[in-house]
Amino acid sequence: MDSFYKRYCNGECDKVWDELISLGDKVRSRAVISDAQSVAREFVSRCRKNLMLLHARLQEIGYQFASPENALRKPTKSELEQLDVIESKYGTLPIILRAWYETFGSVDFRQSSEQLQHPDGIKPQKGPAVYGLGSHPAIVFVDLNESLKMITEIDKEQVAFIQEAKKNGYYDPEMEKYEPFFPLGGWTSNCEPKGFILPDHKFDGVIYNDGGGDMYFAYELRNAFRWGGFPFWSHSLKNRNFYSPFEYKPNFKKIAPVLQRDLAAV
Repeated sequence: MDSFYKRYCNGECDKVWDELISLGDKVRSRAVISDAQSVAREFVSRCRKNLMLLHARLQEIGYQFASPENALRKPTKSELEQLDVIESKYGTLPIILRAWYETFGSVDFRQSSEQLQHPDGIKPQKGPAVYGLGSHPAIVFVDLNESLKMITEIDKEQVAFIQEAKKNGYYDPEMEKYEPFFPLGGWTSNCEPKGFILPDHKFDGVIYNDGGGDMYFAYELRNAFRWGGFPFWSHSLKNRNFYSPFEYKPNFKKIAPVLQRDLAAV
């Protein structure tokens, strides 16, 4: 039987991914781990090519990144060293996430507020075609230092919640059973942070469920690339009245084909 890596390279992307996920912790067995890591590296390599294309095309059409220096960059030496520290303190990272942070220091396609937000009324105002494109961004994977800052804030909120519960008489010892959460930087439609519960010994893991089912890391990126990096605006192709309050509305019908062109299957 062909290896997972060979099958993935031959186009069985979805099937291979689902099979590796179904293995659970067994994906780290001696018989599978090397093959699984090769698939993860190939996935990240294809993502890198896609992201480089999108980054260049967005600049060409006048898209302004909220943080240009962090829009797409390699990891620093200290960030690579940090991976082992994070796993030691918070638990094992899923195979795909480790491969991701060994390749990317930061991937942040959020749009500048000047191009995204408008001050006049709830409904969208007229602007250049690219204005508003970055609403509800899917491609946001902040650097490790930023993730660690978010972990600190989440921990503080958990402590405050427990103290409030004790003070007001609804405390339950189960509240103390806190699982470390590793935030990626993005947010779901119900305003929950995207990220992984650690430790996670599997190949890939669920990064959120906002009511539409479990969303795995790779599935999120697949869907993003399908729509040129900005899946939120795919709804506007079916509903001409679709918009995001207090933000510009892009000409997605015009922009999407430019961004989608020649993106690799992941």
